[in-house]
Amino acid sequence: MTYRVALWGTGWAGRQAIPGILEHPDLELAGTYVTSPDKDGRDVGELAGISPIGLLATSDADRIMDLGVDCHLVMLLGHRPRTVAAVVDRICAILEAGQNVSQTSIVPLYYPKYAPVAMREQVEAACRSGGSRCYGTGVFPGVMSDVIPMALLAGCERVDRIRITEMLNYLEYYGADEARLSGIGDSLESGLERARRVAAGTKDLVSAAILHLAERLGVQIDEIRTGGVDVAPAQQRVQVESLIIEPGTVGAVRHITEGHAGGRSVIELQFVTRYDNAAGPDWPAPEGSRTGCYRIEVEGSLSIGCDLNLVGHRKSSTQTRGFASESPQLGAYIMTTAPAINAVPFLCEAEPGLYGSMDLDRGHDLHVIR
Repeated sequence: MTYRVALWGTGWAGRQAIPGILEHPDLELAGTYVTSPDKDGRDVGELAGISPIGLLATSDADRIMDLGVDCHLVMLLGHRPRTVAAVVDRICAILEAGQNVSQTSIVPLYYPKYAPVAMREQVEAACRSGGSRCYGTGVFPGVMSDVIPMALLAGCERVDRIRITEMLNYLEYYGADEARLSGIGDSLESGLERARRVAAGTKDLVSAAILHLAERLGVQIDEIRTGGVDVAPAQQRVQVESLIIEPGTVGAVRHITEGHAGGRSVIELQFVTRYDNAAGPDWPAPEGSRTGCYRIEVEGSLSIGCDLNLVGHRKSSTQTRGFASESPQLGAYIMTTAPAINAVPFLCEAEPGLYGSMDLDRGHDLHVIR
């Protein structure tokens, strides 16, 4: 069976979703919504850096809704405070119209039980009203903080602590705008203050992931706290689009969010974000010459140390906004979008309702080998 889908958003993640949709044997891309006026009316293949596909993007939301697709892939920017409400409203409008959503935009909805109550109830009401389905997943939080750790933990006796760390050079991941928001390129003092604000916002995003994993492990979390925020000076001059990072200014940030139980930290999610690979030489880093990985560390009666080295592949740098066509950063984007894309056939056959990252029954074929 072929499922018709519409894509919302062609930014850093959305443009990487386009090849995944086009190559999926069970999916047909019927429409693409864009927010930038300069993208309106352009061929979707061109926006993805590939050959034209004969489908034009539109900034007219009504045109996308009128397509009556089986599922909407929502990959609009939704992790910043000023964008969350608008994206949730958009998702609910789709659901209330009786159409399904698979999304990567709203991280707390990856774990509905632990999402903000008002947000969860709004989406659940929309699903009931439209008899529709909503699913959320991503990479971190996402499969790196739920599916993969659970597979490893199934082989453990007693676990004292689990720490999951994202180590990425964000030079090729979010670009200059996100760098400025994180304090990159600032003095160490002002950069640290900005990094602390970002960490406080991230705490809200990752808390649901910590609580979800704790529930799966039968642990009652007493407190979630920011365990530490730090910045490191750049060692060399680096340019990120229009932003120039000078040596001595902030070239990397690190922060950790801890879930405490019984007076100690038991589940930790850590971000080590570099724009200069030489910054923070004593911080956790990928092995060898790699510029990114995800590391899962388990302490207990069995110790586990596992590095997941993602390397995404595209045919040309035109598909990656001019950045490398093989990189861990690209791999992280593919692992952000692909789980939401692959979920579409399963979601469309599920009962109406709100589903989290590990909630769908995927007991039948997953078409990924082609």
